[in-house]
Amino acid sequence: MRKTTQIKYPDPKRSNIFSIIKEKILLYDPEEKGINHIRIDLTQLEKDGYKGKFEVLIKKDESYFETEFNHTNATRFPQRIKATALALRETSNFGEFSIFHEKGILIVDRINETLKNGLNNHSKSENNSWIYQGNPKNFDIDQYISTHQFIYWYSPLHKNEIKVGDTSLIWRSGESAGLIAVGKVVEQPTNIASVNFPELTAEHLWYKAQNIDESKNTKVGMEIFEARINKQDGMLDRESLKLIPRIKSHRIITNPIGTVFRIEEELKDILIELWSNRSHSKSDHDYYSQSVLNQEPTKTNILEGRRRLVVHERRERSQTLRRIKTQKFKEENGKLNCELCYFVFN
Repeated sequence: MRKTTQIKYPDPKRSNIFSIIKEKILLYDPEEKGINHIRIDLTQLEKDGYKGKFEVLIKKDESYFETEFNHTNATRFPQRIKATALALRETSNFGEFSIFHEKGILIVDRINETLKNGLNNHSKSENNSWIYQGNPKNFDIDQYISTHQFIYWYSPLHKNEIKVGDTSLIWRSGESAGLIAVGKVVEQPTNIASVNFPELTAEHLWYKAQNIDESKNTKVGMEIFEARINKQDGMLDRESLKLIPRIKSHRIITNPIGTVFRIEEELKDILIELWSNRSHSKSDHDYYSQSVLNQEPTKTNILEGRRRLVVHERRERSQTLRRIKTQKFKEENGKLNCELCYFVFN
């Protein structure tokens, strides 16, 4: 979590929702060994309640929990999320959790240390990297990614090559195509009948019946480090990625037919760097051009140092970078001059 706010727990004697949620958690985990994922149905209540998702930190002996909440009035914090946090504490579920609520359905996922450090752990890796593509016309991919920390994906190819620890990049196809989540493989491809957590396969989110032989229905288990469903959240959209030479020639751009695509280490590093730099973009402007105009070039958007054989080998400077820099300097200073001798160029 980023900068957090301390939210006081509600009074358990005055919260009917707390009692319901606590009871359901205890039914699911009667020995209080700790939950990793639970789905709670609150549709029997009269009001639907707040729709949204919060990451919360539950500590053992505190009268409050920590979360990101930008509102100046802490009393406006959603009651169902607050009651869920209290129920987690009262059932000895401590640590970080993701709590999602919509239309009476409450979904709680534990966030472990891998999630917090996941992107950093991907900077250097000897494992493979994969893009997993989903079609939103066939499957509610947005709902699945938004509400589950642990997911399963149909993986008909590369079954013997995909290993635990591999980088996973989730790609949504269609009109709003692009990279919407990053994570890693935590369960090797296996038949759907033998997966560790069958309740997380989310078969109910399919819009169309799958015409897949059950004996060939292979699923790979992945942990999601972070999901960004739209451009406002910071997803990497396809049209913008096409502007980057190193990416525009990959199959996911040129011929996106299939479910699983292997990507090489260099391309994975570019995508992860873009993802990290574009964290929670605040506007719809094209980040890929804006980051250059704002003089924040990275290896992902400016190519400099390309080798070119003339008479001998030399490093070729980027003319694009030079043009953008001079244009920006003139806009800020009204003229183009040397910063050492102040000579003004025409």
